[in-house]
Order: sequence, then structure tokens, then C-alpha cells
Amino acid sequence: MFNVLLGIGCVRASIRRLRTPDRLAILRDVSPGHPRDTHAMEEADAIQDTDPHAEPSTCFGYRAQTQVALTACRSGDGSGLRLSEDDLAPITTQVPTLEWHEAGRPFARLWANAPEFTLWIDEIGWFAIDRRGPSIVLPATSSGIRREARLWGVPAALCFLDRGDLPLHAAAVDINGSAVVFAAPGRHGKTTLAGAFMAAGHRLLSEDLTCIRTSSQVAVWPGPALLRVRKDVFTQLAFARADVVDEDATRMYVMPDRDSRGTGDAVPLRALVFLRTHSSDDVELEPVSDKTESLSDLWTLSFNMPDDRDRARCFASITQLATAVPIWNLTRPLTFASLPRVIHAIEGLVP
Repeated sequence: MFNVLLGIGCVRASIRRLRTPDRLAILRDVSPGHPRDTHAMEEADAIQDTDPHAEPSTCFGYRAQTQVALTACRSGDGSGLRLSEDDLAPITTQVPTLEWHEAGRPFARLWANAPEFTLWIDEIGWFAIDRRGPSIVLPATSSGIRREARLWGVPAALCFLDRGDLPLHAAAVDINGSAVVFAAPGRHGKTTLAGAFMAAGHRLLSEDLTCIRTSSQVAVWPGPALLRVRKDVFTQLAFARADVVDEDATRMYVMPDRDSRGTGDAVPLRALVFLRTHSSDDVELEPVSDKTESLSDLWTLSFNMPDDRDRARCFASITQLATAVPIWNLTRPLTFASLPRVIHAIEGLVP
């Protein structure tokens, strides 16, 4: 579950807990075919974004304090997150707390000694996360946008989970200054739908990990300005004001330009939409009247560590979310042709 936190898109993977109205311009015209260090937090909160020419360094409500090159952040301020890089020594004797598998072999492992964590990701390397700073050490053995994408996955989620926010397996977009969240497991079209909204001129807030603030006014903290989209989807969607910054065997890494990213300020959350599929061509958007029905789905799609403290905090967050925000079920076919109708239906949720 929640394999996308590791930046692998919608690849099917397993996780083991080892310890406790017609064609719109969104489509291309193509032929068929997570404790507090009080002093550090006060110091971090005093940071001001005074240089309009400084590189954007805000993501998930954090302002990165670092010399590490970051390319997918946004402008604005936030609480401090210290980032550095080092060649970390591998853990070879301890049993991991969590382990993710793909095709019968582990591709990611997490060791927890809270508030410290160590994460290994295949082909990327070793991360060290300390929630007390908070701080994250990135592997010096890799670099670039793929490493940054992993940084803003599990490592960042561990930090903002401790901050009291909710990590949810979901995409989010900004519609007229309000956030709409699309929640679903892998292979339910979250990234494609977020890309279609981006192609239609809406601001991308997050692709597959969404950080939701449930204290005070419920809101979404914008994540990295990065969309990792399948190549067949890329050929169908007409992205403007965006650049391809990398690609791998199956996906294109698409980054909105600096002007269209917006700031890292929290965006009020107006609707949460569960993505469902069916074989008919109908697009159906229905409100969830009994919010208790949504708690099971929200729990499944949330990320938390297998300990009583994190689980209790996570359950409190999803309960607050379900109480405060309208929730909808969207049932539709997974086809490119249905995207204009889906966008039109969801846009109607926000005045």
C-alpha cells in the first residue's frame, strides 16, 4: 500500500509490516494511435522570503534550509526543514520496520527508531530522517529530479505526519483558489486526472501524495510542482507552460514553469473526491451522505507508522477531515474521451 510515496507511480507493489462536452484543449490534437526542537523551530519560523529572485524552496508547508539543489519547489515561506546530503552507511543487520516489494523482491525498506528513521530505495540510495529538526539527509550517491521526487515522498511524509498533518494517497488541484483532492489506490487514474486539470489551466498542487492540514481550517499544503505521467498519457494531454525535465522507461517527468506553480501557501480544501471506475460510459458524481462510510477508505489511503501513537493521530486526522469537508464518489470510465466531462463535473463542486 501507498507505494507511490516512494515515487514509483502506479506500479503494483506489496508492503510488509515487519515490526510492530466534446474534445477540450486538454487533449493533444493527435492521430489515433513527521517531537519539537523549540529553538530550531523558532529559528526556522523566523525565515522570510525576502529575495524575489531566490530559487523556490517551499514544499508541503516547509521552507528548505539547504545547499542541495532543488528544482520542484514553490515560492513562499514555511517552517524550517534542514536538508543535506551524505554517503550514508547501509544497515545490514537490523530487521526493517516496513518493506515494500515489487515482482517478488524488495525495492524499499524503512527502519524506525523514532524520532529517527532510515530509508533505502533501490537505485536511489539511503535517506536519514530526524523528526526533531526536522531534517533529512539525502544520498550523495544520486542526484537530480528522481532523487528529489523520492525526498518529497516517505521522508517528507514522516516529517509532516509528526507535525500533525495527514499524508494521503491522493492528487490535488487548485480550482478558483480552492483545493480539490482526488483519492484512490494506484491504477485509478489520479495522475492522469491531475494532468488533465493541469492541461486545462488549473494549478497542480500534488500528484500522488497530498499533505492535508486538519487543524484549524482544513487545507492542502502544495507539494512538489512535478507530474510523473505515463508516456501514453503524455501523448494525449496538451501541456502548456510546462517542461519535460526527465523521463524513464514508462514515464515523463513534467514540471510546471515557475510562474504557474504559485506559492506554497496552504489552499482551503473544498472537496474530496474518491475515484471509482466502471465499464459504462457514464460519468456519475454523487455526494457521500454518511461520512462514516468514508473512514475505511481514508484509513486505507493514509500513511502512518505501525505504532499506537501514529495510528491514533492518523485516525483523529481522517475523522476531522471527514467531518469538515464534503466528500463525493466519482464513478467514470478510465478513458481519455471521458476527461472533459469529468473535469466539467468536478469544476462544478467549486463556485
